[in-house]
Amino acid sequence: MKAYVATVLVVDLDDIGKENTILNLEYARGLEWVNALGVEEYEIGEWRKEHPLRFSDKRRKYLEKLKNKQ
Repeated sequence: MKAYVATVLVVDLDDIGKENTILNLEYARGLEWVNALGVEEYEIGEWRKEHPLRFSDKRRKYLEKLKNKQ
């Protein structure tokens, strides 16, 4: 299975702050200006209940391992 990591630029036109901007990105709503700066593709193996990408506390470390393999 593949996973894609997108790097985006968001201009906070409404001055909603970092936390609200992140929430808007997660729910894909209310963003007036977003630009994709790049997308990275990774092979993540089989998707299963215990996959590290399913857990917010494990995601970053797992992605770092994937990046280091390339």
